Amino acid sequence: MRVCLLLLGTVITTSYNPALATAQSGPGPQDKQATERTRGMHVVGSFGLNGCTGPRCQNLGPLFHTRLHPLFRVNKYLAAGLQVGFLFMGPLFGAEGARTELWDAFVGPEVRGLLPLGKLDLWIGLAVGYFHRQHQVSTDGFEHKIWANAVGLAWGIGLDYFVWKNRIAIGGDVWMYKGWNQRFCSRTGSNDAICSGDSSIDEDGGFTIAAGATVTFFLPL
Repeated sequence: MRVCLLLLGTVITTSYNPALATAQSGPGPQDKQATERTRGMHVVGSFGLNGCTGPRCQNLGPLFHTRLHPLFRVNKYLAAGLQVGFLFMGPLFGAEGARTELWDAFVGPEVRGLLPLGKLDLWIGLAVGYFHRQHQVSTDGFEHKIWANAVGLAWGIGLDYFVWKNRIAIGGDVWMYKGWNQRFCSRTGSNDAICSGDSSIDEDGGFTIAAGATVTFFLPL
């Protein structure tokens, strides 16, 4: 009788062991959803407002940017791919009717560090590549144009919230861009362009800042 009671107690204790119950239950739904985003393709589109700093941004107002980020997610915490972006600054009309325009184009490899938290991905990004910068002032019968080919550095932060089956996410991001001119050209009216390879020209180019909304499509592989 004593042996039977002892065996029964052992079975009851084992059946209600909290540690064993936790191990058998497995990861929660939030952890499982984050674990499923371990390897695959991210295609990210971004659209929003941008601004800039420095002398070249005088008489300019904020306008729109658009970017595309095709990225391969190597594991839960790392993705790498390409960034292609166009950033536009709005023209402002001065007292004499001058129209000022500025736009930047950036293309280069990008790396992201990601932190998956359930349906949420927090990330930081870094990209280095080709940066084309153009600045134009126009009045009646007069046009002055400046453009530069530069090495560009971009860094950003953002988040993605997966709203549908780990496939589609919406979110937001902020990126900053800095360019170092390698070739600088200018042209006034119909005159020939004057170019220089002196990288010190337009040293104080400032930063371009872009903030907007993102849509992400994730295809697990």
